[in-house]
Amino acid sequence: MPRPPYPSIIATPSLSSEQRVWRLYRNALRTAYDDTFERKEWAKDRVQIRERFEANRQIDDPAQRRKLIEMGEEEVRLKTHPLNTRHHLAPFGTKWQRNEPPIPQALWLTPDEEVWFKDAHFYTQNPRKPTYGRRLMRFFGVSAF
Repeated sequence: MPRPPYPSIIATPSLSSEQRVWRLYRNALRTAYDDTFERKEWAKDRVQIRERFEANRQIDDPAQRRKLIEMGEEEVRLKTHPLNTRHHLAPFGTKWQRNEPPIPQALWLTPDEEVWFKDAHFYTQNPRKPTYGRRLMRFFGVSAF
């Protein structure tokens, strides 16, 4: 399930332009991190992102600043990877609900599988382990002859 974009991208009217710029900068760095596999590549991206922000640092016109922030938020939204990096224990992280129990129907043998199990080669006992076949029968829930 793809994760929605970072919630801080959505600008609220109560935030100052400085707060919006900081959020945009952080989200741009996170998005760049999600697209790269090695930190060396990400370091190059970080420098480029910083240069782009520094180039527009001296803009004093609020309308032009607001327009640049909106363009930057849209660019970050478009570049956001559908499978973002998440902490492994966080919701929707790589280990979140990883070992869910299987559905009950997956544990039952169908009649065809029972016939196959009774005819299978591992049903017969292994000469080195005389209880091999019985243990498998117990495991799969098949009754003995």
